[in-house]
Amino acid sequence: GWLARPPRGPGGAAARGLATAALLVPVVAPPVVSGYAVLRLAGPGVLGGYSPVFTWRAAALAQAVVALPFWVFALRAGLRQIDPDVLAAARCDGAGRWAATWRVALPLAGPALGAGALLAFARALGEFGATLMAAGDGPGQTRTLPLALYAAANTPGAEARAAGLALTAVALAAAVGGAAALIGGGDTGGGGTVGQRGGGRAPGGRATRTTDAGRRFRVRGLRP
Repeated sequence: GWLARPPRGPGGAAARGLATAALLVPVVAPPVVSGYAVLRLAGPGVLGGYSPVFTWRAAALAQAVVALPFWVFALRAGLRQIDPDVLAAARCDGAGRWAATWRVALPLAGPALGAGALLAFARALGEFGATLMAAGDGPGQTRTLPLALYAAANTPGAEARAAGLALTAVALAAAVGGAAALIGGGDTGGGGTVGQRGGGRAPGGRATRTTDAGRRFRVRGLRP
């Protein structure tokens, strides 16, 4: 799909470059910038009188803005590993562009999708600046694990609580990272292609129908 390979033409690479740059902004910019953007774009008077600012919804929105690029880049890496012949075989079996995307490409990129979701969750779990800017630090309302750790570290006599929260954060990060590695199989960052087994091209350049994806399409009744 377009996420992995830009449309052909003079503007295709430029369009993907702009999209990549936009996705990188929350990654490379200070998190408080993302929080400030949420604060301004979802503040009072912008959404017709409703504002999620300084509520748990604003915290979730700020965390999603910061974490989304991790999921998108992991998914793109998974899509890039798919052998183009697999999608060509699906198209030969009568699948349209959207059917090939939803029923072949995304299932094959499933491990990358799952690993990326876990990495994004871990990034959101550890977000501090964007959450504080957009949602504040309300105990029992918008206080997240990093904010609780910061509050405990600045409270006299709460060293044990701060240490416990720090260990909890490390344990959660290790658990999520390990789960992401297991789901992604260690290949979500690139290397190799998916779906090469049993496939190929006919002498005339037309993709053969002997790939695993082609077999799945015939089983699912997508062949005309």
